[in-house]
Amino acid sequence: MSEYLLFVPAALATAQFENCTVIFHDQFWPNVSELRRIAARHSCSYVALTAANNADSVRQMLKMLNDLAPSDRRIVFADDTIPHDLAGVFPRPLCSLLRRVQPCDLLCLSPTAAQQAAEPDTLLTALFRGEVASSAVVACPALDRFPRTGLGTGDANFGLMPDVLESAVNATLVDAKLSVSERQCLTSGVLLLWDFLDASHAISQTMEGQGTPRTADYWHAIMHRRELDAENAAYWLRRVGSHPAFDRLSANILRWMAETGAPVEEQKLAQQTVFPRGQFAPFAMLELSKQAHQKPGLLADRALRRMQYFEILNLLSWSMGTSSSTCEVRISPQ
Repeated sequence: MSEYLLFVPAALATAQFENCTVIFHDQFWPNVSELRRIAARHSCSYVALTAANNADSVRQMLKMLNDLAPSDRRIVFADDTIPHDLAGVFPRPLCSLLRRVQPCDLLCLSPTAAQQAAEPDTLLTALFRGEVASSAVVACPALDRFPRTGLGTGDANFGLMPDVLESAVNATLVDAKLSVSERQCLTSGVLLLWDFLDASHAISQTMEGQGTPRTADYWHAIMHRRELDAENAAYWLRRVGSHPAFDRLSANILRWMAETGAPVEEQKLAQQTVFPRGQFAPFAMLELSKQAHQKPGLLADRALRRMQYFEILNLLSWSMGTSSSTCEVRISPQ
């Protein structure tokens, strides 16, 4: 009996994978009911799936999957976006949400978890209906791992819907000592990270002035910046004023960019435009956002995607650190 019923792209038809029964696919992501039908014809302990086209990468992720403790729901990320010092701030299950699953990742589901899934669930949705164990390959992340600077594609997240994501966030925070407002701020931020702008806005717009301090207004500003409403974004930035998270972002952003493989030209642009004199300038980031939207894929857009991701992680870590004595943030000066 094989350990895994492994779904890989047809491009890997000649590759060999140890301890796997291999199924070739070209559609991502299959419905869980379809997976159940296919799995019923094979004798395997787990169903695993990836759209990665590199056989060596798949083998590396399979090895890491085996190194994880057996679990009904597991993900191995093909690369890692979260800097080391930030990863220690968040509950481990939450990191599975903060890395933003991509088709190149390896997802693993037990038959038990597949049976518990709702009929229309994709594999991704079924995974996030329970606690996910995860690991990540130490590699520089691809640009697609970072959310877009504009509206994004929240309606195309492989069948994952905002309500499932919200429930997953709440489950990862069940033991965290958070205030109600910070819990809501964290949920709003994760929704924004996954491009669910409307769902994030539905939370932040009802929380004016809340957070420690005015963190909800900061999320509100980022949301309007991404939807290309510069006037509204500027209004909420003025309401935020000087947030304490600005200082921590200023002290660490260039190191975080370097750690995740940002090209030198992206780091220089960040330093010259958004972090002049070593201090975060949120209105300069708003101005750079306008340029990025006009020329997607070019330098301003690429640099802003990475900066925006770390801005979001930094603000999420602020909510964790200011509300939970067990999740104190310790970020070393640059």
